[in-house]
This record gives sequence, C-alpha cells and structure tokens, in this order.
Amino acid sequence: MNSRKRAKSTANRAAGKLVIFLAAFVLSATLQKSPAAARTTEENYIALRSFMAPASDGAGSSRKQTAITVILEVSDIRDASLICRYSPRIFDAIMIDIHKSPIVLSDGKLTEEALDAIGNRLLGPLNGVLPKRLVSRVHIHPYRLLKKGRTGARVPFSNLMGCHRL
Repeated sequence: MNSRKRAKSTANRAAGKLVIFLAAFVLSATLQKSPAAARTTEENYIALRSFMAPASDGAGSSRKQTAITVILEVSDIRDASLICRYSPRIFDAIMIDIHKSPIVLSDGKLTEEALDAIGNRLLGPLNGVLPKRLVSRVHIHPYRLLKKGRTGARVPFSNLMGCHRL
C-alpha cells in the first residue's frame, strides 16, 4: 500500500513540475515579444487630430472650409512617439501648405483625386520638419476619424493609432 501511495505521489509531483515548466515556457515566450515589436507589422498608421481645412471651388473664388483627418503611414511604428512629439510642427507644415493652395472641391465635394494629390504634396513638407524621413505616405480623409479617443466606424485601416493613445 505504501508503494502505491509513493507511486501516486511521485506521479503527482512529476505532473505538477510539468505544468509549472509549461506555464513558465509560455510566459517567457509571451514576455519576449515586446508590444512595440508586435506592432511593427500590424499598426503602421498614425492619425493626427481632425481639423477644418481651407477649400475652394474649382474657380477659386469661393472660399470654404472642410473637415479632414490626416493619417501618416510610417515604416516603423516605433517612431510613433517621435512623430507625436513633432505633431505641432507637422500640423503647422500642413496648414502652411494647405493655406497656400487650398483643397479644390468638385461640385462642393471632396474627390479622391484631390485628396491623393494633397497627400502627395504634403509628404515633402512633413518629412522636412522631422529629424529624419519617417513618413512614407500621407493619407487625407474627408471626415473625422477619431472621436473621444475611439476609432470611427469608417476607418479604412485595420489598426490605427492616434497620438492620444501613446
């Protein structure tokens, strides 16, 4: 009878050690993956705050304003905190450029072509205010994407970060 108890006790100890070993292995594998490293391939978009930008009709005579959101595409999301620190300069560069040449509306509406053209035009000035070339593409969207710290339903990007989340 004693030998049976010893065998069960030994088996229980071995099973307990195996469970502890597996738990430690899984935990160490999870801790080795840092959040920034995990986000490098998934989240590479940073949304700036939405704002009212100057716009005009095709003739340029009628001055209006339209709400837009600027989304910066970055090659490495670990640069997000640096980009957010420079966000006042980035915003100034955007406003200077857009005031020089306002967004052109077609029949009172924003077109994809106009938004793409503005995004391409803003790439140089935005990288000019940063210490190095961090932004690979600029996306302009004609609506407010971020509301009270949450991502809006119409966001075309699966993983979008805003500076308020950093």
